[in-house]
Formats: sequence, C-alpha cells, structure tokens
Amino acid sequence: MWPHRSGELFPYRIPVELRPYTDALGFDLASTIFLECGGAQIYLGTKGKGSQYGFLKGLIGDDGYTRLCESGLKVGVVHRIPLANEFLVKFFAASGVPVQDIARRIRMTDVGVRSLLLSPAERLKRKRHRKRAYAAFQAVPELEEDA
Repeated sequence: MWPHRSGELFPYRIPVELRPYTDALGFDLASTIFLECGGAQIYLGTKGKGSQYGFLKGLIGDDGYTRLCESGLKVGVVHRIPLANEFLVKFFAASGVPVQDIARRIRMTDVGVRSLLLSPAERLKRKRHRKRAYAAFQAVPELEEDA
C-alpha cells in the first residue's frame, strides 16, 4: 500500500514477484526499472565485467544497485524483470497521472488502463456481462435475405 494523492493509503496488494524491487528501491525507482527493463533479462552481478552495472546505475544509481543486490535477489544470476503493468497503472493513477498519459507510458489503450483500475469484483461483473451478451447474440437466429 502507498499513499494516494489525497493522502489516504491506496488499497493494492503488491504481487510477490515485485516485492524485492519495491522493498529495496521504493515505488518510484521500482517503477523506473519496470518501465525501462520490464520483460528483459538483467544480469545482477558484482560491479565488474559482465554485469549490467553501468546500465542499471544510470537508472537507479549506485546506491539503488547496491540495495537491489542486497534485497534477496540472487547475485550472479540472470533475472527477468517483471512487466508489472497492473502495478504501474495503479501506481501512476495513485500519483495523479491522467489515464491518457498512463496509457502512453505503458503502451496500452486507455480502455485497458481503465479496466485495470477497476476493482476485481467490478472486473468479474463486466466479464459475466460480456459472456451473457455474447450468448444472447449467438441465440438470435440469422435472418435470411430475400433475393
């Protein structure tokens, strides 16, 4: 949970696969990593040859890289950075970023962003409605054209 722009806590449980990044770096730096590296493989190693220290240092700084190495992620191993689209949508929305800007940053449609901002119960309700509408559409007999 993090503070909403109104000062209240934003009720969103952060997924387990994102916790090492958010706990070590905080939400701002973690969102930077997810945006820039989401879906890519990153070798988290010592500051020597072969690691992507220089690239990550440019994103999160030397201190952030050290905290990420000490966060519980295995050092000397290639990690695939999660995409974290739902986290990013909810984080930016709580920060007061407009839906259109969120869609541009994450490369989603505004409809997709709005659907991720719905509660899980509301999403399930919409999904059921779509299934019923599709079933009703399939039940309508086709009209034969008069030639």
